[in-house]
Amino acid sequence: MPKKLKDKILELYCITEEDVIDFREHSFGLNGISIAQVGWLLSAQLACAKKFRTLNTFAVTDVIQRLEGRNPWRSATKAPEQFKHEPLKGLWKAHFVDARYIYRNIINHGAWGGLGVRSCFLLIYDVIPPSGG
Repeated sequence: MPKKLKDKILELYCITEEDVIDFREHSFGLNGISIAQVGWLLSAQLACAKKFRTLNTFAVTDVIQRLEGRNPWRSATKAPEQFKHEPLKGLWKAHFVDARYIYRNIINHGAWGGLGVRSCFLLIYDVIPPSGG
């Protein structure tokens, strides 16, 4: 990756090259995974997520572990599949689960499943009232 592009990504993510290196070398989620197989951009995204706590990075690294045959537990997501068209042909596409997306997924699934957004909100508020109780 060209240095100018790398520097711009680091600037946009508000991280340093040291943050990326630290994540790649010390993340428990990447334990046993060849760093050469983990792209720099993904590493930068995960380093940013870890630094600013915007995502549980284990949600992503667990999928990587599973793809590499190092995680014996079944996934609760759609099975991984290879991209069929260039330029991604041969690479794998996999889903991950993080609690922060559950609410939006319920809304999306309900709206597509014929419930409608309003019905989804009513269902969610019935189970989890806005007061949190």
